[in-house]
Amino acid sequence: MDAYDCIVVGLGGHGSSTLAQLAKRKLKVLGIERFSGTHQNGSSHGRSRIIRQAYFEDPKYVPLLARSFELWRDLQSEVESIEVSNEKLLTMTGGIMIGYPESTVISGTLKSVRTHNLPHEILSASEIRSRYPVFQVDDREIGIYETEAGYLIPELCIESYYKIAKLNNATLHFEEIVTDYEIFSEDLVKVTTNKGTYLTKKLVLSVGAWAPEMFGKKIENILQLDCSRRVLFWFEPNDKNDVFMNIPIYIWDLINEGNFYGFPTQPGNPGGNKVAYHFMNKDISDKCTPETVNKEVSQSEIDSMRKLLDKRMPNLNGKLVATSTCMYTNTPDQHFLLDFLPDSNGNIILASPCSGHGFKFCSVVGEILSDLVQNSFTSHDISFFRLQRQSETRVLIEGGGDMPAQAGELFYQWATVTVKGVEHRNIVVIPWASEQTNEECMNNFKLWGSHLFNEETSSLVCAPNQLQMVTDIKYVKLFIKQLLNATAIFFHGGDQVKIIEVLIKWPGLRELIQSRYQSGLPFAGTSAGAAIMSVTMITGEGDFEVIEPDKVETKFGLGFVSNAIIDQHFVKRKRTNRLLSVLMYSNRNEPYGIGIDEDMAISLINGRKAKVLGGPNGKVLLFERQDKCEFKLKVLGSGDEFELIRDQ
Repeated sequence: MDAYDCIVVGLGGHGSSTLAQLAKRKLKVLGIERFSGTHQNGSSHGRSRIIRQAYFEDPKYVPLLARSFELWRDLQSEVESIEVSNEKLLTMTGGIMIGYPESTVISGTLKSVRTHNLPHEILSASEIRSRYPVFQVDDREIGIYETEAGYLIPELCIESYYKIAKLNNATLHFEEIVTDYEIFSEDLVKVTTNKGTYLTKKLVLSVGAWAPEMFGKKIENILQLDCSRRVLFWFEPNDKNDVFMNIPIYIWDLINEGNFYGFPTQPGNPGGNKVAYHFMNKDISDKCTPETVNKEVSQSEIDSMRKLLDKRMPNLNGKLVATSTCMYTNTPDQHFLLDFLPDSNGNIILASPCSGHGFKFCSVVGEILSDLVQNSFTSHDISFFRLQRQSETRVLIEGGGDMPAQAGELFYQWATVTVKGVEHRNIVVIPWASEQTNEECMNNFKLWGSHLFNEETSSLVCAPNQLQMVTDIKYVKLFIKQLLNATAIFFHGGDQVKIIEVLIKWPGLRELIQSRYQSGLPFAGTSAGAAIMSVTMITGEGDFEVIEPDKVETKFGLGFVSNAIIDQHFVKRKRTNRLLSVLMYSNRNEPYGIGIDEDMAISLINGRKAKVLGGPNGKVLLFERQDKCEFKLKVLGSGDEFELIRDQ
């Protein structure tokens, strides 16, 4: 049986985008959809979806939205080169967010526009009434208007992706239901449907409201998924229809009553103006599954929406033209899920860009998932979409020389996981900074905890070396598999710049390493492997005889320690000058500098709570900023504890 490069299960917005983009990359791909093409059984229908850039949900979405707009416009051009259409995938209308200043929608939107310096207007209640008289706002409510907003037609978008996929030789199977999937070998996944069995190198599960059923139980101890029902309404205005044709898309935060959204008059069926609750009062919300969802809209639900319109948009409260229902797939924090299924060797990818605000991202999510399929990483920041959002972070930073015995013991303790009552360690040594062979790097690591290393319960592997990592993607993919399966990571010493060269070559690696750290994977590093732990990393180049700006070279490190600059071999190599030079003139104005001597280490929990580990004579020097050129110095010995409580 020939294997596909990738099978995409679920061909709604995100699945169809992923299939088309993989096909354009010349991969052999199969898309499987349980229904017949575009349908009204999930979350990708309803004739309109808002797209906006001033994103109240979180400023981190804004760069993804900028790329999403680019890709939607590219898709429109691509479709127009194939056939003539009277309808546009994307219609720009501008957008207005309305609410009280303290509301989630307003405060969140302002945070995004200020973080990313987005063009916008802040409108008072009287200005809203003057410009858009259809909105009956309270005197204390305000509006935030942006031009970079509008709506997408989801059905047309999906059909366009189908066309692109087929033109690029993708195979599409409709009315076929996946009944099972499992790891077939180290590099293959077996997918079973009601019509056949397939092998694939990668599997993307983009199944919308079927996610809790298809993979929810496999991740329930990490992240909970559930589905809820929403009702969509189309009303004809009572009068002044032309006014409603020219209003912007809108989201209105009613605080305790939830928030609702709507659109200008849209050409074509069903006519009228669409309006719906996003998060709402208890009358128009209920948990469901695809099997139990009630697709009938009750009179009480219609009455509830009419009551809202009568108060807020009375001229829209005319004839009810149509209703429909859809489903939200929700995470507890309302952010997306884009990550590898645990214990799948990175071969099964979970995609739930959900919680009722995902369709606008279909174009960029397709790009992200295609990156994950092809390379196992992406240059887009998806750290906040990972399966494990935030766990206790642990990092051990060693100053060079011999690792202190208690530091080695602590690292082995951190690396230990218990599966079915059996302890196990899977430690990955990263040799990128070193000139030594991989075997020598692993032997060095074993020396630091030789009495703890048991080959029956411990697995020690070395990542590909630096030259392999910067010259061949196959070694990057191998490293990512090691990273995903590791219980702890150790960075060997050498030249820290060589580590950064790998991260510069493959930008998505930095995000993936950071996300594994944030999810609780313990890290350790010695010498160069210690230097990279802070955001501002001292490279080792420069003039260390003076304390002056621009005399010490720095680069962007891994950022595990956000509020301190790390220096190593500190006392023995007399590095006070270079650490002070960087501290005094750093653009980030970090409040702390930490000088770790040889044969000494610090453990750091959650980026705050630190403990010094080492021999009786070694020292760690802690510099705490008082002013630009004034620092408080603490000389710490083994067993001393301190906290990095200040942010920059």
